[in-house]
Amino acid sequence: NTMFEQPIVCFCDIPPDDFEIHIRKYSKFGIGFRKSFLIEKGVRPVFYIPQPTSTQTEGVGAFSFLSDLINLGSSLTLRTNGPLRSADMPCSDEICALILRLDIALNWLTQEVLSYIKFFGAKTSDEDSENFYMEREWRMSGVLRFSLTDVWRIVLPASFAPRFRRDVPEFTGQL
Repeated sequence: NTMFEQPIVCFCDIPPDDFEIHIRKYSKFGIGFRKSFLIEKGVRPVFYIPQPTSTQTEGVGAFSFLSDLINLGSSLTLRTNGPLRSADMPCSDEICALILRLDIALNWLTQEVLSYIKFFGAKTSDEDSENFYMEREWRMSGVLRFSLTDVWRIVLPASFAPRFRRDVPEFTGQL
């Protein structure tokens, strides 16, 4: 869950009837958007994978091969097409072009696939603070820009509702 890090905004696709566990873990306050609005902004669901167990082999089972692949691609690119290019590691134009394509593909894989993977403990209870599976997480890279009319629902304790309605009378979504 930390091999690839980038600035992201996270959302949960939790039906209102299932808010209770999420509220206990995080807070009684939230802001909700329609899924169609988020998809238009580039938000995508996270792909959950069970954490490798101790009975799985090191390497492929632990997904360490991914960091090896990324590091290998970066090292080749820097030595053949980048600032570390040197005479002791020459390559033909064709090989240099292939390595550059590999770098582009690995960057895409990191940004568009690996950054949307989240490991989860298959044996942890829903209430466990380390169990994120029930959140049905969605992510986007960068910042979500929105206006009040884009907000579909505000989640807050009932005691805050009168003040919220008074302070934000133009909000017409669910409260």
